[in-house]
Amino acid sequence: DVNNCLKQFLFFIQRHCAEGRAVQTQIGKFIPAIRSKAVRTTDEVDNSIIKRITCRFYPSARFKNNMKSAKVEFKDLSKVKYH
Repeated sequence: DVNNCLKQFLFFIQRHCAEGRAVQTQIGKFIPAIRSKAVRTTDEVDNSIIKRITCRFYPSARFKNNMKSAKVEFKDLSKVKYH
Protein backbone atom coordinates (compact mmCIF):
# COMPACT_ATOMS: atom_id res chain seq x y z
CA ASP A 1 0.00 0.00 0.00
CA VAL A 2 2.78 2.42 0.88
CA ASN A 3 4.58 1.73 -2.40
CA ASN A 4 1.38 2.47 -4.37
CA CYS A 5 0.87 5.72 -2.47
CA LEU A 6 4.43 6.80 -3.23
CA LYS A 7 4.00 5.93 -6.92
CA GLN A 8 0.83 8.06 -7.08
CA PHE A 9 2.56 10.89 -5.21
CA LEU A 10 5.44 10.80 -7.70
CA PHE A 11 3.03 10.76 -10.65
CA PHE A 12 1.15 13.76 -9.18
CA ILE A 13 4.36 15.77 -8.62
CA GLN A 14 5.73 14.95 -12.09
CA ARG A 15 2.48 15.82 -13.87
CA HIS A 16 2.03 19.17 -12.16
CA CYS A 17 5.69 20.22 -12.47
CA ALA A 18 5.69 19.22 -16.17
CA GLU A 19 2.72 21.58 -16.60
CA GLY A 20 4.71 24.39 -14.96
CA ARG A 21 2.84 24.36 -11.65
CA ALA A 22 4.38 24.28 -8.18
CA VAL A 23 3.14 21.69 -5.70
CA GLN A 24 2.85 22.38 -1.96
CA THR A 25 2.87 19.27 0.27
CA GLN A 26 3.31 18.58 3.97
CA ILE A 27 6.98 17.73 3.39
CA GLY A 28 7.69 20.83 1.29
CA LYS A 29 7.33 22.52 -2.08
CA PHE A 30 8.20 21.09 -5.48
CA ILE A 31 8.80 23.87 -7.99
CA PRO A 32 9.55 23.41 -11.70
CA ALA A 33 12.70 25.17 -12.93
CA ILE A 34 14.70 25.51 -16.13
CA ARG A 35 18.24 26.56 -16.99
CA SER A 36 18.60 28.33 -20.26
CA LYS A 37 21.04 30.25 -22.40
CA ALA A 38 20.78 34.04 -22.17
CA VAL A 39 19.53 35.84 -25.27
CA ARG A 40 19.28 39.53 -26.08
CA THR A 41 15.75 39.72 -27.50
CA THR A 42 12.45 37.90 -27.10
CA ASP A 43 12.62 37.00 -30.80
CA GLU A 44 15.54 34.67 -30.00
CA VAL A 45 13.56 32.70 -27.40
CA ASP A 46 12.67 29.14 -28.42
CA ASN A 47 13.16 25.57 -27.16
CA SER A 48 16.77 25.44 -28.35
CA ILE A 49 17.97 27.79 -25.58
CA ILE A 50 16.78 25.46 -22.78
CA LYS A 51 19.75 23.63 -21.24
CA ARG A 52 18.01 21.72 -18.46
CA ILE A 53 14.53 21.15 -17.04
CA THR A 54 14.35 20.15 -13.38
CA CYS A 55 12.25 20.28 -10.24
CA ARG A 56 13.49 22.05 -7.12
CA PHE A 57 12.50 20.80 -3.68
CA TYR A 58 12.22 23.16 -0.73
CA PRO A 59 11.58 21.19 2.48
CA SER A 60 9.03 22.41 5.01
CA ALA A 61 10.24 23.74 8.38
CA ARG A 62 9.03 20.57 10.11
CA PHE A 63 10.87 18.35 7.60
CA LYS A 64 14.07 20.39 8.03
CA ASN A 65 13.89 20.18 11.82
CA ASN A 66 13.36 16.41 11.70
CA MET A 67 16.38 16.04 9.43
CA LYS A 68 18.55 18.04 11.84
CA SER A 69 17.91 15.47 14.57
CA ALA A 70 18.48 12.46 12.30
CA LYS A 71 21.16 10.01 13.40
CA VAL A 72 23.88 9.20 10.89
CA GLU A 73 25.84 5.96 10.77
CA PHE A 74 27.95 4.22 8.16
CA LYS A 75 26.57 1.03 6.61
CA ASP A 76 28.26 -1.16 4.03
CA LEU A 77 25.60 -1.21 1.31
CA SER A 78 27.35 -4.00 -0.59
CA LYS A 79 25.95 -6.42 2.02
CA VAL A 80 22.36 -5.10 1.92
CA LYS A 81 19.86 -7.09 -0.15
CA TYR A 82 17.09 -5.11 -1.84
CA HIS A 83 13.72 -6.61 -2.76
